[in-house]
Amino acid sequence: MINKKSLFLVLLLLTATGVLPLLSQNLGDVNNDGSINIVDALLIAQYYVGLNPEQFNSNYAYLNCADGINIVDALLIAQY
Repeated sequence: MINKKSLFLVLLLLTATGVLPLLSQNLGDVNNDGSINIVDALLIAQYYVGLNPEQFNSNYAYLNCADGINIVDALLIAQY
């Protein structure tokens, strides 16, 4: 059973790492298929290395607070 203090710490961690917006917005669904999954993480990784994948919406790929889309964004989706 999770207590209130643990729940607060989890929410604080999710907010600080940029994962919390994934729970309430379309952030992370870079291929606009209605779900956030490993395919989205792979598409972000492909974009990061310059492959420019099809069906990629960069507006939903910026998840962390760094400059631009980077590999951390893909890792956050993979963790999610």
